[in-house]
Amino acid sequence: MRSRLESEEGLIAIVAHENPDGDAVGSALALRLFLKKKGKKSLPVCVSRIPRRYDFLEGYGDFTDHLPKETGLVVIIDAPDTGRAGLGWEGPVIRIDHHEEGIVGELTIIDTSAASTGNILLGFLRWWDEPAIDSEIAACLYTAIFTDTNSFNIRTDARVLRDAAWLLERGLDGHKIADLIYRRRSWAYIKLLGLALSGISVEMGGAFALMVLRREDFRATGAKGYEAENLVDFPFSVEGVRIAAKVQQDGERWRVSLRSRHGASAGAVAKALGGGGHKHAAGAVLSGELADVLARLREAVAKELGG
Repeated sequence: MRSRLESEEGLIAIVAHENPDGDAVGSALALRLFLKKKGKKSLPVCVSRIPRRYDFLEGYGDFTDHLPKETGLVVIIDAPDTGRAGLGWEGPVIRIDHHEEGIVGELTIIDTSAASTGNILLGFLRWWDEPAIDSEIAACLYTAIFTDTNSFNIRTDARVLRDAAWLLERGLDGHKIADLIYRRRSWAYIKLLGLALSGISVEMGGAFALMVLRREDFRATGAKGYEAENLVDFPFSVEGVRIAAKVQQDGERWRVSLRSRHGASAGAVAKALGGGGHKHAAGAVLSGELADVLARLREAVAKELGG
């Protein structure tokens, strides 16, 4: 894969998935900065708006929402294919990801044991040219790992902590990064949080917690869709809950975010709904009326819980 990147004479488009999280944004920007040091022309691409919480990362403002005409190679970051990224592309593709589903081939680095795509990319870049990883690249990779482990609360193993420590040793201020990501909430977010918390339901004998966010909730509070990214953690924090879900309206679709523990698999529920992800953190996108979406969700959750 290194030789393919080095040999590319056209533009390398580094593509993040729709509604990008910190792993997708941080990993895409880290690779872009690294390739720049190698004399390669590249550009980060995402069809969705990049959340403001990541605006401290170098290159944040360089994202474009389409593939430029001069694109010669696409690198998919933290996504199964260009379709999941909302883009059409028939040319050569490199994929770097920690999810099982998606395209595979000799130009892919897939490691499902990795907590984040940032962990995978860090290993690849250290193998390629470790001294080239400066504090700006390190900040992007640390953000990827920090956010995808939910501030080191999920999927956190020795590898995660070793990688995070190595990145911090590049001169980062971990406390400052945490502040920039999580402690710059808008007042609209606080109002949305109040609505979301008041609407949580606990079902199935206390094993399932559900949060629903409708279009009108965002209109009433002025909050943006991306601000609700991690709200599923609140129903998941209820004692005794094994599976938690956030169902969020996004245009004519409903985005389902899932978390699980105590032997239950969020990934299995997501797969039953046509989505995917990891065992303890997964998601799906559904169409239809809310009542039908919730019925399908409850059926899949009940099956996973053995009900």
